[in-house]
Amino acid sequence: MIEILQPTPFAPLPELEPGWFDVSYAITGDGLLASLRSTCDVAGNWYRNVKTRETARPLVTRNAMARLSIFDGITEYGTIEFPLETAFPVFDTHRNGGWIVASARCRPTDENATLFSDEGQAIDRFCLGDGIEHLQCDDRGNIWVGYFDEGVFGNDGWKLPGSKAPISMAGLVQFDPSGKVLWQLDDPSMADCYALNVTRATTWAYYYTDFPIVEIASATGRTRVRQTTVTGGHSLACDAQGAMIIGGYSPDREGINLLEFRDGVQTVARFRHALPSTLSERAALCQARGDTLHIVQDRFWNQLTLNDVRLAAAQRMSEKGRY
Repeated sequence: MIEILQPTPFAPLPELEPGWFDVSYAITGDGLLASLRSTCDVAGNWYRNVKTRETARPLVTRNAMARLSIFDGITEYGTIEFPLETAFPVFDTHRNGGWIVASARCRPTDENATLFSDEGQAIDRFCLGDGIEHLQCDDRGNIWVGYFDEGVFGNDGWKLPGSKAPISMAGLVQFDPSGKVLWQLDDPSMADCYALNVTRATTWAYYYTDFPIVEIASATGRTRVRQTTVTGGHSLACDAQGAMIIGGYSPDREGINLLEFRDGVQTVARFRHALPSTLSERAALCQARGDTLHIVQDRFWNQLTLNDVRLAAAQRMSEKGRY
């Protein structure tokens, strides 16, 4: 039987104020927890629609407000408020001290991304395309966007002026802070960006159909491709020595695969997890940033690092050696 690894409890989340609801979470480049709350119960509306098979009820109610904040495990700060325009927000902190917020779904004519100042003022609006799965910013203030399959194979209407293809067709795109395309992945096997991990100087991606781990120098776009045998993972934690891929296709849905970057990619240990499914939780998170997997479940923040998994693998090898 494969051993189960438990994440380390880190911190309970701050209490919700009356009249506010959790919408979603994200991990910033500094490893802090960003929370988006709203005066509208977006998740509750979605579940009620599913239960009643009704599609006419809006997920976002009129005049709903959103609130973004940062939590370091002790203190919540950096709060801004703005009108909630989408039921599918993706967001990250930005180098200017503010925020970038986008809607994962949009129409061809929509400017679906807004750059906010640290005081909540809208500085700029632009289009990042449809089908956004991941949005993360690097230290240079550039915006990395990974798209799911509907973005990669989406409508030709999502084209930038002068472009022959939709913005999202490459599956992974780097934009500058004004929404100008700086770099696009050049790999015809990209059909769906399953995992994205933007660190200080390096961006890591893992995607369908071939499921490589691609290491990208954020400043130059130079890539290094490492092929893996792990398919269908949903989170990727990395450092210079290796990675862990969380999840996978059946029967590896609960897998944690520890990989080392030597002679290509070697799988050196496998574990199981007892982590939440973001599809079954009203507001949950299972996202890696840098070398750490962050899990939010039942309004508690947990963490699992690459070194945690390496120590567990080393301990298991040591115990086997005793017999």
